[in-house]
Amino acid sequence: MEFSELVKRRRSIHHFTEDEVTDEELDYILEAARWAPSVGNAQPWRFIVVRVPENRVKVWNTTAGIPDVTPQNFMRKAPVHIIVCTDTTAYKGKQSKSSPTVSASRIQR
Repeated sequence: MEFSELVKRRRSIHHFTEDEVTDEELDYILEAARWAPSVGNAQPWRFIVVRVPENRVKVWNTTAGIPDVTPQNFMRKAPVHIIVCTDTTAYKGKQSKSSPTVSASRIQR
């Protein structure tokens, strides 16, 4: 399959079963994500896996009450959440001095 075809066939899943995600399935997903390319091969991603239902509700609650953001109701039914974070210290020494970096928190709308 050509990459462009893969991109066009991509879809966002908003309906989940209540089936548990096995450790093997989760390992497969995380391993695939770990192999994604990164600048300078810094691999700055850190993954937080949330399986406990009460904690998944807390994650969902973070999407509620944000101005101009619709709560992501489909998240409430997902059997597991994978939160992807970036370790910005992983880039130290990986960027040229002329490459500007901007903190997302400093971007104004």
